[in-house]
Amino acid sequence: MGSLVIGAVLQSIGLILVTGMIAHVTMAAAIGRRLSLREAWAATRGQRWRLIGLTFLLSLLTMVLVGGFVLAWVLALFVLEGWQIFWFGLVASLAFAVLMLLFWVRVYYLSVPPLMLEDLRVLGAIRRGRQLTARAFWRVFGIALLTLLITQIGGALLGAPITLAAQAATSV
Repeated sequence: MGSLVIGAVLQSIGLILVTGMIAHVTMAAAIGRRLSLREAWAATRGQRWRLIGLTFLLSLLTMVLVGGFVLAWVLALFVLEGWQIFWFGLVASLAFAVLMLLFWVRVYYLSVPPLMLEDLRVLGAIRRGRQLTARAFWRVFGIALLTLLITQIGGALLGAPITLAAQAATSV
């Protein structure tokens, strides 16, 4: 169990740092320049701790939202009865899904590029991310959804051989 936790933490930190590098690679590609892996890594120098801090803050905000939802459910289970619980669950779940979707698009999704590409601190990057999505919610949502779908399919395709090899090794 400990190795799984350590692996998950290391994977999360690696993903955070790669996300920061991708912002620089994308910016360079927009002006017709290609960055090597070494150049992309060097471009994140001096910003890595802020990037980790941003990720920690966004994770904390997500946990607060989820904790509030869970707390509302616990209170509802003590106060409500029968059909009231059903209707509360239906309305609260839909409202929570909308809230998390708004949070994902308006706060979470575009906070890293301003942090990496503009001279901003963590809270400034969150504000800038909100500004960038202020009048383009549905467009950003569509792009985010498509990006999520492509990365999930790509990750599954890349991970499939490793998963099959691990299953074959454990079944022998």
